[in-house]
This record gives sequence, C-alpha cells and structure tokens, in this order.
Amino acid sequence: MNRRGITRATRPTPEQDAEIVRLYRPEGYGIQTIAEQTGLSLSRVWETLQRKKVRMRSRGYRHPPPWLGVARRLYRKGASLSTAAEAVGMTSNILAYQLKKAGVVLRKVGRPRKDASARRRQAGSPCRESWA
Repeated sequence: MNRRGITRATRPTPEQDAEIVRLYRPEGYGIQTIAEQTGLSLSRVWETLQRKKVRMRSRGYRHPPPWLGVARRLYRKGASLSTAAEAVGMTSNILAYQLKKAGVVLRKVGRPRKDASARRRQAGSPCRESWA
C-alpha cells in the first residue's frame, strides 16, 4: 500500500493462473465470472489468459437466453409486451429491444383498430356490397 492508501494489484499466483485457465477453457466460464470468483480484475484475468497462451473464444454469435423463447411465444400468442416482460422478469423496454434483436416484428402500440366496413355497419350506413 502506498502513502495514498492505494494497493498495487499483484500478479496472480501460479495456483490462480491454473484456476483461471481451468475455469475459462474446460469449464467454459466467461472472463467476468472468473474475475468475480477469483477476486481479480478483468484485465488481470485477460492478461493471465494471454500470458498462458490460451486460445480465446470468439465474441461473435451468442446463444439466445432461455427466457427469450418463452417471451417470444407469449408475445406471438397475443400477450402484451408488459405481460410477456413480467412473465420473464424484466421491463417491457428491455424485452422490446431483445425481441427486435431476435428478429420479431413488434405490433403497433395501442388497441387494434376495427376495419372500416365494421365501423360503417355499426354507424348504420350501408355497406358498399349492398349498393350493387
């Protein structure tokens, strides 16, 4: 600890190095999770993996979260965004973003409109078909 009270981060021990490599490769944990479990910073974990010449996983395609299928089914069956979001434990804004990202076309906001001919019949005006 220096005179300002800041501790200097130390290099991981050989045991920690082995643990980091084991958690990353065979176990499949991410760098964030490993950092939380070992008490090291993200950069220390990343540097350790680089130093040990561990082949890093791609940051490309990620599997969709398991709750996305549930939310997608609810929404496509007619549930509102709010209802589907509550069912999976998140806000409707976040769910809307995730559904769009997954390629789901969102419905327009508000109540569905009745078609024009149904409105005319309710108002008492004749339909176009009856004029012929």
